[in-house]
Amino acid sequence: MSSRGFSLLEVVIALGIFSIGITALYSMQTQSITQNTGSNRITTASNWAAKKVEELLTLSYQDLTDNDDDGEAGLADDTPETADGSDTSPDGVYTIMWNVAEDLPMYRTKTIRVIVTSLQPGTGNPVDLEYTKHQDI
Repeated sequence: MSSRGFSLLEVVIALGIFSIGITALYSMQTQSITQNTGSNRITTASNWAAKKVEELLTLSYQDLTDNDDDGEAGLADDTPETADGSDTSPDGVYTIMWNVAEDLPMYRTKTIRVIVTSLQPGTGNPVDLEYTKHQDI
């Protein structure tokens, strides 16, 4: 006599394989959401940095000043207290700092470095952009 259908053992094995697959899919989805959130923060910080660089580059050569006269070493200043200037983004999530070094990398140029950090804990590394402005001839 032939039987049709599945045995209980076959159903249990199939459910086990299905459960493992669903768990793996859930894990990938969770990691994808986390990575997308991090990418969004980096993009937003980069946009704030680019906006600040554009603002600073529109200033005249004389108005770009190394406020604390620390030169090249000052480009790495990454706290509002030590930077040549600082601001907070309009959404209040990012701190934007900038530093200026005169005659770097060559005479009659100023190097501008903008550093953007998130005020939210655990949001990753800061974003920094560096540009050089030459004195008008």
